[in-house]
Amino acid sequence: MIDKPKPELPKKNLHEYVKFGGIAIQMISIIGIGTFGGHLLDQFLALNFPIFTLIMIFTSVGISLYWVMRLLIKK
Repeated sequence: MIDKPKPELPKKNLHEYVKFGGIAIQMISIIGIGTFGGHLLDQFLALNFPIFTLIMIFTSVGISLYWVMRLLIKK
């Protein structure tokens, strides 16, 4: 029997998966730190409505989206 060479399957680049996993962890960290900071500020000021928590949530989501878009445009 003659062995036919097997066609090579494209190798998945593990580096890309690690890079995008790292981006997700960075997003979660930015949003978590912003939320925690807003919560601490609300507790410090003893506010009835958590206005600074909401402001910091939206701000940190915007910052994390800006961060991701900047990284993706670079690549």
